[in-house]
Amino acid sequence: MTGSSGHRRVPSSFYESYKIPVPTIKEQKEIIKKIKSQEKIIEKANEVIETIAERKQAVLKKHL
Repeated sequence: MTGSSGHRRVPSSFYESYKIPVPTIKEQKEIIKKIKSQEKIIEKANEVIETIAERKQAVLKKHL
């Protein structure tokens, strides 16, 4: 740790040699697959949300 007046800083050499683990290409493709699946679910939910007011009015008209 370096720094003055009580402020401690991580030396830049630490970051220069720090290794960030990266998933394999196979794992990355699986992650993308899962994300795309979730995005489809979200898209369908958004479609329901967009039409819910109309559907509510249809139900009210039919039953009231």
